[in-house]
Amino acid sequence: MPGVSCLLTICPRLSYAPRLVSGRIAADAVCFLLEGSALLTIQQQKIRQGPSEEIVKQSLTVIDASHIIAVEFQDTSHLSAFGLGAPTLRTGSQSGVNLRSNI
Repeated sequence: MPGVSCLLTICPRLSYAPRLVSGRIAADAVCFLLEGSALLTIQQQKIRQGPSEEIVKQSLTVIDASHIIAVEFQDTSHLSAFGLGAPTLRTGSQSGVNLRSNI
């Protein structure tokens, strides 16, 4: 039975889609198809070729919408798209969880 090395010698341009352990994909642009069947993400990578030359490469990932559990944003600026405003921050609050033992 041929292995991966055999496949790569026959077809050197063959590539595999990487699986992400965390399930997170960093993207510069995201949108759903009109029928909502897939989420399209675009990631841009800037590659510096010299002191004054820069190449921008874009990669497109098509994600089956039935497998999406959540979408995470870097900040709250996207809340306006949902008709919401950013919550006011409470002063003196602590981040994290404090567990107290009842024993």
